[in-house]
Amino acid sequence: RYVAWTRWLLLLALHLAAAVPVLAAAGWGAFLVGEGWATPGTAVTIVLYAYELRDPVRRLAQWTEEFQVATVSFARIFGVEEAAGSREGGGLGAGD
Repeated sequence: RYVAWTRWLLLLALHLAAAVPVLAAAGWGAFLVGEGWATPGTAVTIVLYAYELRDPVRRLAQWTEEFQVATVSFARIFGVEEAAGSREGGGLGAGD
């Protein structure tokens, strides 16, 4: 349950990290165009650059998720190995 909650928070943070620059660039571009300090083409170009930055953020999220899955898999493997090792010497034999 804790892992699901932290995973949800991580994905929320990454989605916000991808969306906020686009929204900020659009708002700032609208302000600059409204004041006459920039052309609409310049503002759109900046927004498109900010939009293209979302792909590396999504790849980072995918790598993070793969790392978490691998960590849990290794923990399960080592947990089974430890449980099997603890039963070897302390269990009851066939004739007991």
